[in-house]
Amino acid sequence: MSVDSALRPLPVTEGTQGVTPSKRALIIARNGEYNDVLEREDRLLSLLAHIRWVILQLSRSRYAERTGVRSDLVEQSENDRFSPHATHLSREVYSAFVRLWNGTEVPQEFVRAVIDEMLGDQRRTVYGLFEEFELRMGPHKVEERTGVSLPALRERRDQGHLTPFRDLNRVLCSFPPREHGVDVSLVRSVWVTEARSILEGKRSVPPVLAELHIRDQLSTRPKLTRARTRLAPSTRRTPEFELARFKMPSWDKALPVLTKIVGQQGAQKLRERYEKAYAMEQVRPQFFVALREKQRQRGISDGMMKTILQAEGRPSSFLRDPALEGKELLNETAPPAVLAHVVAEMPEEAEELIACFREERTLYRKRLGTDSAGHPLRLDREQWGVSKRSLIAIINDVREDGSEEVNTALAQCKEMDPPLTERDITLFENCQGAEERISNEVAEALSIIVHHLGMTKAHEAIAIRDSFSKPSTVKEAITRLSERAGARISTEFRQLSDAVRATLPEYIGPMFASKHHMRRFAEGIEVPSWPLLEHIVKCMGGEMTDALRADWRDRYTEQLAGTIAVPKGRKAPKLHPTPKRLLKPRALEPLARVLHLTMEELEHNMRQFSDRRFGGSASAPDMVAYCLRDCNATAKALESGREEQKEWKDLWPQIERILLAADIAKGTPRWEFVHCLYKAKQDVPAALCQWREILRAQGLDPEEHDESLAGLLPAERGDE
Repeated sequence: MSVDSALRPLPVTEGTQGVTPSKRALIIARNGEYNDVLEREDRLLSLLAHIRWVILQLSRSRYAERTGVRSDLVEQSENDRFSPHATHLSREVYSAFVRLWNGTEVPQEFVRAVIDEMLGDQRRTVYGLFEEFELRMGPHKVEERTGVSLPALRERRDQGHLTPFRDLNRVLCSFPPREHGVDVSLVRSVWVTEARSILEGKRSVPPVLAELHIRDQLSTRPKLTRARTRLAPSTRRTPEFELARFKMPSWDKALPVLTKIVGQQGAQKLRERYEKAYAMEQVRPQFFVALREKQRQRGISDGMMKTILQAEGRPSSFLRDPALEGKELLNETAPPAVLAHVVAEMPEEAEELIACFREERTLYRKRLGTDSAGHPLRLDREQWGVSKRSLIAIINDVREDGSEEVNTALAQCKEMDPPLTERDITLFENCQGAEERISNEVAEALSIIVHHLGMTKAHEAIAIRDSFSKPSTVKEAITRLSERAGARISTEFRQLSDAVRATLPEYIGPMFASKHHMRRFAEGIEVPSWPLLEHIVKCMGGEMTDALRADWRDRYTEQLAGTIAVPKGRKAPKLHPTPKRLLKPRALEPLARVLHLTMEELEHNMRQFSDRRFGGSASAPDMVAYCLRDCNATAKALESGREEQKEWKDLWPQIERILLAADIAKGTPRWEFVHCLYKAKQDVPAALCQWREILRAQGLDPEEHDESLAGLLPAERGDE
């Protein structure tokens, strides 16, 4: 007889033969109660009443004694449908009924019918399987033996999480089949169906990767599940870890891992599908790949990036793929958004990179099944590298930024009572208790503060980056550009030297761009000529600035005057190629310095100036050299009191030829200064006074033509 056909009204007098009149009256009354339950046309209530009265032939009081349930609850279970997942009490009541049935003559088809009616469509889900286990064996017994509780499973179900198969397998292994009463093949098929639905549907995991994870969890010793919990930096780039985090390495890298999971033949069967899915994954925007490409286009080396970010340690320790991080991605050393602003040429490019990061990060966390996969505040904190602790610290700080919007946001967060905590942010980002503590207005204020903290770091990094391409001092130019080339300043400048010498003009000569000279340039012991410095900066992608030219003039003047600071044990710099018989002194006098610097601003040295500016005249090099020698020697003679008027007067024609060859026209401020310095016999204060009077007579402001005084020391100009 089927279950449904057995649920029929009983004749009122059935079972009353051969009994006492008092017992006959009780049986008739209970038969009537049973028929009243059937009239409700509720299958679950009918089944419960049929099993108790027809099959077990127990009164409600006797039934309560056997099951350990109160009589009023037994009566309520047959008159009002209990919800098996509404309260703990109702689950205990139903579980007590089922445990009694399993130890008696109640047919299993009736037990199965009751469980099917109670669970309904949920029975074909993982959560429904656990409910059946608890109904058959009792919730306390299941939780005690397996460590799996139904409330935790319910929360996992509501959040769309996948229940690991090991939890189900733990139940199957903890109880004998006759006790749990569930077909093992049914358990596997239900779990596989739900796992495929969650992974492929809700999490957007590629089917081949979802199948791999399913087969891994069904194995007795899952490998990807263990690899996913490894957070040591040394394991984050392994193919096993990437697959565990739903990333797809190339086929060659993934093959050893796939072989361990599905075997050699199974791996080869997956190859075509895997490579197709891998190709589709590569089409997706990848933040780290785009970032590296922009970095390569801008010529920013990892060493340069380390200096820009003011980071310690090796660049590889903080310049890594954010998607391979562990549970958190809050790298305060190298925030993704700051990196984007550093490598981007325009703000729009930085915004595109940041949008790519947010999209990739949202998908990554969605595949992991994280609650806050696309939470705006969490993404803001991740992209700017702002931890919850840093956020709370800036909110509690009484100082104000100065920006009205930021100050308003800070004030709004500070007014919260009790004060905002890290736990509040955690609950809000996990979409739990969001309305209780953090409103939409407060969340918007938090995002403003996070953006402010990140942009502050970005502006600092951009300022340092610009110093690479727009240096303001000679030392900074060589140092920054050597970092751009990837050289380590503390060891040698071979990479920078090789990069410069590869495109060096023939007239400069490779010896002046050697690593030895590069190191001395960076240390400030020696100053290159302006053409050599210009070539170094431009070949490394930098730009010449007015500040750099002003610093070069000051440093080169110190070198010519012999006042440049040289560390103990290091050799002082030599003047650029000049016949030693003509210029033996290291320190040049003011007029010689002015002429020397004027030539070196245009050409690499005096020999090159003579050859290229005097039309190849054979006598020009000697004329220039003798002119500088006489200017220096005359100044020495004047200091000793031996004034040689004739020799002094004869120098101006040669000096004028040099100025004209240097494209300094007669009457210009610089030409006038050299002329005044010559007429004053290198008396610098007198020459400056006369020069300023000439400029004022021409309607010019002397302070606007300070560059015309190139070749004078700051003390001689009156700057110190």
